[in-house]
Amino acid sequence: MYSLYKQYNLISLKELAAYTNLGYRQFERNFKSQFGITPKKIQRIIRFEATVKKILLNRNPGYLSTALDHGYYDQSHFINEFQFFAGEKPTDYFITKNYDHHFYDKSIKASEKY
Repeated sequence: MYSLYKQYNLISLKELAAYTNLGYRQFERNFKSQFGITPKKIQRIIRFEATVKKILLNRNPGYLSTALDHGYYDQSHFINEFQFFAGEKPTDYFITKNYDHHFYDKSIKASEKY
């Protein structure tokens, strides 16, 4: 799981399955039974979280280049993933108030957040 989390964009799930000496389908079943989610879905979640974190920390409303750097094929791919996980469009989410108040910004003290 650690390799998948830290190297979500560098390691393929088939390589990870081979590393565990399991066939891909068996690896997928074992992963899902242990974590309650497929390895592909957790890979998508990790990529999404890393992309949003980078966009927020860089205060970059032009998110497309960051999304492409994190493995999204195009703008449509990122928008679809964003709507799936966040339930809203990126243009609705990446607004000034969300850049100013988020938990990734270490300069904001806990007492200032609430």
